[in-house]
Amino acid sequence: MNESEPEKVFRQVFRLQRPSTNYLFVIGQTPSRNKALDLANTARMLPGVDSNEVSVLSSAGATQFYITVGGFETAPKAAETRDELQRTLREMWKVSGVRTNAALPFVMRGKVVDAEKLFGE
Repeated sequence: MNESEPEKVFRQVFRLQRPSTNYLFVIGQTPSRNKALDLANTARMLPGVDSNEVSVLSSAGATQFYITVGGFETAPKAAETRDELQRTLREMWKVSGVRTNAALPFVMRGKVVDAEKLFGE
């Protein structure tokens, strides 16, 4: 996000910090790249999930792969992504009673996580 010169000056004068955009909505982690890709593909089929928003992330030389929905966001925005998706899935369950997608429990237990703690960057 680019800010205008007046916005930069305002931040500097009032010593305001830009909110951290290092947060992710993580629905799972595994040491297996293949399992991570399988879960990501399954999550892409869930109602309310934009298939382009599901990713598998890891850092160089990492032993863990993280499955995320959404991108790097502020903590409130990542929580909003989590809450909206979980709300959509709960409504779907009320209407259909169907819970067949293997990714559902992962999404419902998903957490907003500070990416710096995951990747040590």
